[in-house]
Amino acid sequence: MYICCMITSGINSHYEYDFEIVGDSEAGLPKKSKIRIEKIFSIDERLILSKEGSLGNKDKVILKNKMKKLFSYL
Repeated sequence: MYICCMITSGINSHYEYDFEIVGDSEAGLPKKSKIRIEKIFSIDERLILSKEGSLGNKDKVILKNKMKKLFSYL
């Protein structure tokens, strides 16, 4: 089971916990994109067909900190 967040190239939208991916080329994304942390979901690993990219270290730190902040309100 994996915990995932929505990624969107609709960078003009503004949600409180969105953040723009710094290393978009490193992540394998063709356009500037944002991670939308409020759109979190789980997925069974058997449904994942391939890995298209990965977040760089800076983006991982930002994601971790924003998720901590989001879940501290629960």
